[in-house]
Amino acid sequence: MQDSVLKSRNESNTAIGGMLSKHMGQRFKYDVLGKVTLLGHQAGAFKVSGNVSYQFPFKKDSIRISAHGFIENTKPDFFLEYYQSNHFQWDRNFDNEFKTHVSGKLTIPSWRISVGAGVENLTNYIYFNEQAVPDQHGSNIQVLAINARKDFVLGPVHLENTAVYQKSSSQVLPLPDLTLYHNLYFQHLLFKVLTIQIGADVRIHTNYKAPIYM
Repeated sequence: MQDSVLKSRNESNTAIGGMLSKHMGQRFKYDVLGKVTLLGHQAGAFKVSGNVSYQFPFKKDSIRISAHGFIENTKPDFFLEYYQSNHFQWDRNFDNEFKTHVSGKLTIPSWRISVGAGVENLTNYIYFNEQAVPDQHGSNIQVLAINARKDFVLGPVHLENTAVYQKSSSQVLPLPDLTLYHNLYFQHLLFKVLTIQIGADVRIHTNYKAPIYM
């Protein structure tokens, strides 16, 4: 009696993309990247992303303002739609996921400080439900994030600090409201060629309903 069946299935994608950028100069820089899948399992998928920054003098210092954004339309991966194993199996036909993102950041390099904010909208978000199988969320999900970073340097001692506040509009995509990261280390140049770092870091976040593991 045959208790298993071997199946073979081939998938391929053919995509084309391009990039336009300007990284020369001190003040204004940008890059734009585009990609579209023409043939294959993910035909019709595309992503357009861009970054722009401008640095201007401020008194005896300088300030850099930067922005990032993307629009992405993606076909779910093969194993999210089709999977077979001893304990799980599914054969789904999900709609494409659509994501839009825009964010900005203000940086003062000499002060080692930066603050930023961003918002992202997700349509047809795919997640693993309580039965541990992939499912698709029908409504839009918005995510807001605000972040700040401040680093301190005292001789060879470095202290990096990052705080992120974020809010998700749906429990399908659970996120901690506040996340903190601190990194304290000693940095030294050994034999004038080898940089060594010795220290410790810590990550802290508020309570939230994290996804479980199966």
